[in-house]
Amino acid sequence: MKKYKEFKELMEGMNRNMIASFENPDDPEFNFDIYKMGSKFYIDAGNYDDEAKNAKELRTKLKRYGANPDKPIFGKLPR
Repeated sequence: MKKYKEFKELMEGMNRNMIASFENPDDPEFNFDIYKMGSKFYIDAGNYDDEAKNAKELRTKLKRYGANPDKPIFGKLPR
């Protein structure tokens, strides 16, 4: 079983609003997938979800969950 999906597989299964993905240190089965929904950000962690009203709050929440907002698996966050 391969650990990481190839780029093509990632793009095929990705929602068009997804802007970044981060490794979830507490549950490696699920990543933190970040979506831009209007003016807010939506965090999909597989087993739970969260929202952030702006990029600063999003970075704070990712840090709280144990993810490094400066090291995404895919994409990037706005400053």
